[in-house]
Amino acid sequence: NGPAFRDFAGAPITASKEKALNASPIGHMKGVKPPFLIMHGSKDTLVSPEQSAKLFRMLKKNGDNAEYVLVEGAEHGDDTWYQPIIINRVVEWFTKNLG
Repeated sequence: NGPAFRDFAGAPITASKEKALNASPIGHMKGVKPPFLIMHGSKDTLVSPEQSAKLFRMLKKNGDNAEYVLVEGAEHGDDTWYQPIIINRVVEWFTKNLG
């Protein structure tokens, strides 16, 4: 029920289960899936980090290849994401998983 979902769907999550499921990556988890790198900022106030953690837990429960990184101090799309340490982490993940 965070601000991102209210703005996206126009209503609280509890108002329409179908809209909530369609707006969530969890609602589209069928068939063969690629590896996942999920990164979320610990100070994100637009989308709760718990949403990414929930997606990660579901992927792992299903036996999928997934990695979850909580970036300490990062907000939603702030300059923290452009640091070499973050960019290198993404490049390393792509190299490892997609060759």
